Amino acid sequence: MSITIRKKELKSGKKSLYLDIYKDGQRRYEFLQLYLTGNKQEDKETRQLAESIKAKRQLELAHNNHGFTAPFKKKADFISYFEKDAESFGKGTKKQYNNVLNKLKDYAGDSLQFGAIDRRFCEGFKAHLLSELNPNTARVYFAMFKAVLNRAVKEEIIPENPADKVDGITAKNGRKIKYLTIEELRTLAKADCPHSEVKAAFLFSCNTGLRWSDVQPLTSDDIIDGQIQIRQTKTGGAEYFPLSDQALKILDGRDSDPLFDLPTNAQANRILKDWASNAELERWIRLKDHKGNVVQQGLTYHVSRHTFAVQVLASGGDIYTLKELLGHESIQSTEVYAKVVNQTKRDTVNNLPEVEL
Repeated sequence: MSITIRKKELKSGKKSLYLDIYKDGQRRYEFLQLYLTGNKQEDKETRQLAESIKAKRQLELAHNNHGFTAPFKKKADFISYFEKDAESFGKGTKKQYNNVLNKLKDYAGDSLQFGAIDRRFCEGFKAHLLSELNPNTARVYFAMFKAVLNRAVKEEIIPENPADKVDGITAKNGRKIKYLTIEELRTLAKADCPHSEVKAAFLFSCNTGLRWSDVQPLTSDDIIDGQIQIRQTKTGGAEYFPLSDQALKILDGRDSDPLFDLPTNAQANRILKDWASNAELERWIRLKDHKGNVVQQGLTYHVSRHTFAVQVLASGGDIYTLKELLGHESIQSTEVYAKVVNQTKRDTVNNLPEVEL
């Protein structure tokens, strides 16, 4: 392993400095965008800067050789790295990467150091995706998250990919919608919640169908004559939503911006599980087996959107109106809720008491 500072003479007469890096039988060059001009004092300072960069690269290689990550790399921001990575793709793929990025920000916030990403973090992000998305979409999103980490390994930012220690998500046929029945919603509304703002926001989404990423930044300027006018975070489209009397009642008296004082999405989901426990809603309480494996996910924020959709159709709303209310780009995304309501109707009829004929 060796690193040597070399010079390349340019047509202008200046000399460009670059690093000749030799490691494991492979040679690569790093041009430093530093130039010697012939000015004695300036060239001295330029050489000192080049030596400083060389020392930094030597430290990186030494850490990588022993399976460690250099301390300053651990502090580098993964969110910024992810954003730059997304920019390198075409429109369609870039949109997908940005969707993954939004989910990552929901889970971890707007800043995330590489050093904070370990197996436990990856397990948590995987669970977060499964709580927000259908398994097939979650599988794709987790694979893209893992791919960005693989690029960081290739660029020697981290020595290994912590997501490799986590089982991937298995694709499933069909999509299971988890929603609250009207009785469960009423029970939940009466129960104590550890965080009043999370409770208010969740109930607001149950009455509007808005995602967490759309509710979190809402301000008073977004409410006009009993309506919400926003640009959805996921689709990027400007949408118009009429508010029900119940939704307006939740907003009554809220004059601060944003309208809801909320923690991160991951923290909110933990609060929701405690709230469901307080309400004694057994199927919405997070459960683990004796080995600590999650066997029942528990209540998550995205359930509010599903609850709104199912209740709209169950109350006589049509699927095309629901498509507009949810901001779906295609009717196929909305049809899954119609299937849920139809199945519920069949289950109700099948549970009628038998009458001997």
